[in-house]
Amino acid sequence: ETGYRYQELYWAGVDQNWEYAAYQAEKIKVAIGNGLERRPKRAASAEYFLNEALPAMEKTLRKRDTTAFLEGIQLLTANCNACHAKEKVPFFNVQIPLNRQSPIRK
Repeated sequence: ETGYRYQELYWAGVDQNWEYAAYQAEKIKVAIGNGLERRPKRAASAEYFLNEALPAMEKTLRKRDTTAFLEGIQLLTANCNACHAKEKVPFFNVQIPLNRQSPIRK
């Protein structure tokens, strides 16, 4: 689910659909939180992402600025990959989506 939400967040930002992007950021938080309920040993790795990286993206979304969003999504992506590396799954390499899967458009 997190990967799906990440893709939707990306395309919403590209489309300047800021409300939808904020919705997806919130859903990422919920999905990761749900995952941590099932795998509490991963909480330490996710702490920075949930308390710093994702709130930084939410702040960026409130700016409603495409340039800031594109910089922010790069940082968010790097933080996704840093968390995966901490969990010893660096082969879960998140990259900016190349193709849109969703029919949602602004």
